[in-house]
Amino acid sequence: ALPFGALGTSATNTTRLGALKWASSDLTDAITSAAEGAANLGRLMFLATVGSSSPFIGLFGTVVGIMTSFQAIAGSQSTNLAVVAPGIAEALLATALGLLAAIPAVIAYNKLSSDVSKLTGRMEGFADEFSAILSRQIDEKTRTRAVA
Repeated sequence: ALPFGALGTSATNTTRLGALKWASSDLTDAITSAAEGAANLGRLMFLATVGSSSPFIGLFGTVVGIMTSFQAIAGSQSTNLAVVAPGIAEALLATALGLLAAIPAVIAYNKLSSDVSKLTGRMEGFADEFSAILSRQIDEKTRTRAVA
């Protein structure tokens, strides 16, 4: 039996060699992309956690600020602005900080999630093409052996 590379005409071998070089290049790209995708998954989990928990942390700070205002009203027996303002300011600051952390985290999460989806699509496309190339080459080898 002839070695796989010796099958067929030189034009066929050149075509096979070109296909293998193309597949090898794409395989290297796919492996690199897979490593980047794995790194992105860790970032995605962090961003998802920050994006989902920050509003609740801000809400907790708002509740604490409002409670501080009510305690100040109860302690002074007055409802003027000087008594209520510090607690309300604390509540608004907590809300703003929660949103300041959550909004960029959600935007970055959506961006990275989209990138991972595109990468997954590229890798699946490569796997399909590579599988088709290998299948064609195996079929050609089988046909050649059957003829011989």
